[in-house]
Amino acid sequence: MRMKKRYFEIILTLILIGIIVGFAYVVFQGKKYGNTEGNIANNYTRITKDEEYTYICLYTGLYRGKDIHSLEKIAEGDYSYVNSIDDWIYVQHWEDLKNTQIIKMAKDGTEKETLYAGDAVNGPWVINSHIYFEKHVEGF
Repeated sequence: MRMKKRYFEIILTLILIGIIVGFAYVVFQGKKYGNTEGNIANNYTRITKDEEYTYICLYTGLYRGKDIHSLEKIAEGDYSYVNSIDDWIYVQHWEDLKNTQIIKMAKDGTEKETLYAGDAVNGPWVINSHIYFEKHVEGF
């Protein structure tokens, strides 16, 4: 009797582990993240990397290269919060607190599309095909 109870406990434990692993697989399967963690961890130093290039945002423009010696400017202006997902870069471009844009562009700096234009924001943060940003509230 005691042996049957032990087998039952083992089988139940294996079933629970299977359910947990299956749930985790479904929840986390296929998620692609931009540079959200890198932007936060690096205190918004504005660097991200995809499979081929590193992207760096400076006050003079958006640059990409395989190393520091091969950097090339792909966009003019003041950028931050760079995210690289699939074939696109998502980045914040701003001139002042009343003129901020979130831009989607091809990785070579072409094919730019403005996704947001308006007051200052934090972000973008990109997860899969979803783009998140935080609009500043006046007085804060």
